Parts: sequence; C-alpha cells; structure tokens
Amino acid sequence: MDTVKIRGLVLSYCLSRCNDSALKALGYRTFIEAFFEIGKIIGENPNNIRNMRDEFDPFFDNGRKGWSSREPSPSRKIVMEFFKNKSDESVIEAARSIISGGSFADMSELSRALERNKSPEREGKIMSPIKDLGEIVKETRQKMSDAFIPTEVELSDSFKLAYTAYMHSRNENVEFMKTTAIVTNAGNLNIYIANQWFVIATYAVPLIREIIRYRECTETIIDNDAGTLTMDDGTSLDKKQVYKALKDHTEKDLPQKFTAAAKAHFEANGIGEASSDRAASLLLQFVTDYSWWLGGKGIERSNDYYVSPALSVLNLVNASQEFVAKLVFAYATEPSLYKELSGISKKAEQIFTAKTFDLKSYQDIKDIPRREGGKNLIVYGAPGTGKSRMLEDEFGRAPLTRRVVFHPEYSYFDFIGTYKPVPVYDHDDKELFTVDGRKMKSGTPYIDYQFVPGPFTQVLVEAWLDPANMHTLLIEELNRSNAASVFGEVFQLLDRNSGGSSEYLFEPPQELREYLNHVGIEPFIRDGVGLPSNMNIVATMNSADQGVNIIDSAFKRRWNFKYLRIDIDNAVHKDAEIRYAGQNITWGIFITAVNEKLKYLRVNEDRLIGPYFIKPSELHNKSAIDKLLLYLWDDVLRHKRAQGAFAKAITGFSDLVDGFEASDVLAIKDYIQYKPTLVSADEDEEGDEIEETI
Repeated sequence: MDTVKIRGLVLSYCLSRCNDSALKALGYRTFIEAFFEIGKIIGENPNNIRNMRDEFDPFFDNGRKGWSSREPSPSRKIVMEFFKNKSDESVIEAARSIISGGSFADMSELSRALERNKSPEREGKIMSPIKDLGEIVKETRQKMSDAFIPTEVELSDSFKLAYTAYMHSRNENVEFMKTTAIVTNAGNLNIYIANQWFVIATYAVPLIREIIRYRECTETIIDNDAGTLTMDDGTSLDKKQVYKALKDHTEKDLPQKFTAAAKAHFEANGIGEASSDRAASLLLQFVTDYSWWLGGKGIERSNDYYVSPALSVLNLVNASQEFVAKLVFAYATEPSLYKELSGISKKAEQIFTAKTFDLKSYQDIKDIPRREGGKNLIVYGAPGTGKSRMLEDEFGRAPLTRRVVFHPEYSYFDFIGTYKPVPVYDHDDKELFTVDGRKMKSGTPYIDYQFVPGPFTQVLVEAWLDPANMHTLLIEELNRSNAASVFGEVFQLLDRNSGGSSEYLFEPPQELREYLNHVGIEPFIRDGVGLPSNMNIVATMNSADQGVNIIDSAFKRRWNFKYLRIDIDNAVHKDAEIRYAGQNITWGIFITAVNEKLKYLRVNEDRLIGPYFIKPSELHNKSAIDKLLLYLWDDVLRHKRAQGAFAKAITGFSDLVDGFEASDVLAIKDYIQYKPTLVSADEDEEGDEIEETI
C-alpha cells in the first residue's frame, strides 16, 4: 500500500477515535477544515479523508453513527487492531508527526501488516482500473488538432463490407460512392454523409468505449446496492432516482454512499485498495459532473447518452452530424468493425497530407447536397460571460471554424486578402547561409508578389468546396476595428435568403477573382461572389471596452444579436475558493458581491464582471486577481472612487493589491449573502457536507 494511503488511514482513524480532542491537538477548528488541510498536506483528495473517517465512526463513541453500515474493509480492520491497545495521546502524536511531514515510530510495522493482508487472488487484477475521462478528452482533442485535416476520403473495400454487414443486421442499408455515402435508416430516410465522417469517428472511440465501461460499472453498483443507496431520510430510491439525485446533488449523503459502494465493487473485482479509491472517486465524478466527460443526456438513457460526448470531443455541434456519434458507438461496440479501424486510420494518414481542401473538380461535388442554415450572429455581453466559449461550443473549432481577432489596425486587405511579397527560390545546387551561419534552402532567393488570402476568403473557399459541412468564420472583438471599413463591399453579402445564401452578389476585384478561379470555385461564382448556405459568420463584441468603434445601423441590421447574461450559478469554478478579507470565500459568492456593489454604484450592466473574467485555471494565480483589480480601478470605478467604491483606507492601486487577502478593500462585506465555506464545529457535527469543489 502506498504511503499516502497509509497516512490518510491513520489520520482518518485519529479524527474518528479522538474526535474533538484530535481537532484541538492538530490545530483545526472544524472537521471540514481538517479534511481540506490534511488532503493538501499528504496529497490526498479531502473527500477520501472524510470517507475514511466515516468508515471508522461506527466503532467509536464520537456522536456520529457514520453513514457506512457495511463490514469494514481488511485495511480498516488492521488499522483499528494496530492502534487498539494504544492511548489516545499516542494516536494523536502519530497523527501530529504525519502532519509535520514525517512518520510515526511504528509506521513501518503498520505498512508491513497492510502489505501482508494483500490476497494473492486479488493481486491478479480481475478488472483493470478505469481511466480518467477528462484526460481522454484532452488527448482526443489534441490528436484531432494534430492529425485531422478535412478532405475527401476513399474507404477500403474491407471496411465497406464490414459496415454494410453491420447496417444490414440493424435493418438499415448503406450505399458507398467514391467520397460519399448514402445511409438508409430503418424509417426509410436517406442520410447523405461524407466519407470523412467515417474517419472522424475513429478519434472518439477511446472516449466512448471508456464511457460505456463507466456506465456498466455504475449500473452494476446501483443494481447491487439498491438497499444502501437511499435518500437522506432512508426512503428507497429506484435506479432513475439515484441517477437524478447524484446529478442534481439533491441528497447530501448519497455521494458518500455511492463512493463506498463503488469502492467495494472495485475491490471485489480484484483492484488494489489505492486503485479502488481512485476508481470510486472517478466514478462519482462521472455521475455528478457531466461537464467533465462532455455529457448532455442522462446516463440512464440507453440509446443516446453517448451522443453529446462523441460530438463535443470531435467539435461537431450541428444536429445533422449526429450520425457521427452513431458511427463512434458502432466502432466502440462492434468487434467486426473495430478490427477494420486500423485500415481506415492508415488510409487517412496517407490522404491527410494536404494542407487545404483538395476536391478534384466541380463535377466531383456539384451533386453533393449543400448544407443550409448559414447565419450572421453577434454575441455581446459583459467581460467574462463566456462569449467566445459559447460560440466555440455552438460552432466548433478548427478546421471547420476559423478564428480571427480584429484590432484597431486591422484592414480590408487583412480580412479579404491582397498581393504580398513572398520568397521564391531558383532551384540549383548552391548552398546559402545567413550572416549568423544558419543554412538556408537550396537555390537563390527572389521576391515575388502573390495573392495571399485573408480569413474571410479562406473560409469562403473551404465552404464552397465542402458542401457537406458547415464552415464558420469566428471574429473576436468585432468592434475593436472599423467593421464597416474592414468588410468593404463584402458587407452586402450579409443579406441572406431563407436557406442562408447571399441574396446579393458582388463582382470581386481582379486579383481576388483570379485567386478564386485558381483554387477551383469559379463555376460557383460566375455570376458574382456570394456566401454559400453552409458558411456562418459569427462574432463577439464587448461595448464596455475602452477605445471601441461604433457599429452603424446599416451594418447592425444585417446581423442577429444575442445578449449573453452573467450566469454565475452555472460557472464551472463558482465553488472554487479564493482568499479575501481574511477568509476563504467561493468565487461565485465573491463575484456576486462585487457585481451587487457595482450595481449599487449605478455601473452599467455591460461593465459588470462575468465569472470567466478569470478562467478556472487562473483563479489561484495572483496576477489574475490583480488583472481584475486593475479593471475595477482604471476602467469601471475611475470616476466613482470618491463615492465609496473602495474601503476608506485605499488611497492608491498598490493599497488595493496589497490588502486584498487581508481586508475588505472592495467594501463588499454588506453584499456577501452567504457564509464562508468553513463552518463551526457544532454545525459540522450536524452533518454538513464538503463542497463539491474538493
């Protein structure tokens, strides 16, 4: 057994057996504080510290019955037997030694006793530990970003045969053409898909296979422990109710009960104790935190729980692309298909060498149904409301979404494209070197002028040449440039018909026309350039920023607008804690209090603070807090400092920064509606839970 787990067992045993005496001796005010601090010191999840204490509770007179009614595990029995004849003082001294960074005198002996307890049968690991879904999500997205370039795909004959057989077994059919396929479902509806979808789906297989495994474990645990997984008042829960209560956090004792049941399940299947603790923690996260694995529909739904994570991890957000999720599920569950995936992947690696869309000709794509629904959308709201993330979630990422950031110097030529000097090389055998000795490419360099397309033109071309997919140009900070000047004559293309195509066309400049002919979309634009129905133009805008440009009404009326409100309740890091005014306080409570203060000072809503003004990964970075304070000091409250915007002692920005953690520098004490996370010992004894953020 690893050292962290042994230390956690001893400390948890001490907290259970010695109770308030242990808290006082170890320097903690409450049990919740003890769980937090001990977890940080020994590198253990604080929830696990509490769970282990609760397992010991039924055996000691501490006023707690303990939620665990099951037989204690062998390791718990060994710890209790080991300390049985030792005094409370010696147990507390052992705990104090561990917290101080050392070990107690008999720790080696306890470690040997725990090691001897390992059963040879359980060493065989009947079940392999489950994997971290969050890590799989990151790996999948990185692999997609590094390896996948959308282009035409020709599938192998062996895969076509395998997939056709699979479809026939489901009373469905598929007809393969060169680079596309027509799927006929059981309802006799035809779905036209690009062959590249079959390849895209392969990337999500590891995630969905593991999610399936998580769900199977969860089902087994709930089925086997239906009598244990009850409501707080003891009322029985059916399977659907267990799922809902865990997801909605409505039963405060249920997560601990589920964790104990999960741990017992994993241990019974031959996973070591330390691995079982981690597996149980991961499984609890699976049923309580859907954002972790990109879940949407409830996992109790057998037919579509996998759709949201499959599409989200692949950055496919359109409903018409749901068939990709069905492909992923088929790959993950059907052995006859899975063995063909290596062939698809190998083929894809050979094909995905082009850096742009490389459809052969107009004839190859003119009969492919073109997606409809292209839109112009501007999302606006206060800083930190998650505008960029919302658009990314709805429209996806590269390669189907191309992002550009406007700035005061951004121009029409940056946006559309223009002739620029580019190096070309005369091929000969000469070796050229720079002045610092670096070897250059062979050949003599010359300067040539070529048309270099801007992001608008790039997305326009990609959309015309790839009718099966929706392509999006995402503009960040639209009003930080002169938008009307940047768009130029393209501005008239924003008028769209019901299908999403431009109602009006424009005749492009000669250099743009020549480039569009060169890349192969000339047949689509013979009557003039327009937006295809499968091209979105979406943008973010923040009217609160200094130095932004006014957007005229003629430009505005060609866009749909969506106001993104401040939504602190659904922020993923609302329960994370920061240090303010001498106490720990959650980010959600803090930012709510700040905004209430700003509203009292009659600050406009678009200058309030959104929860993502500071990202979850930045929250404990002091420079990020300083960024927030600078925004308040310079931008929002510059002219309200004399109206009680800050504490009376604040005379300069340095006072604000230096005093943030120690005193109420923002004068928001009266606006804080909830108590800090830490509670009194008496309140803790009544069964208050650790915050979900642990």
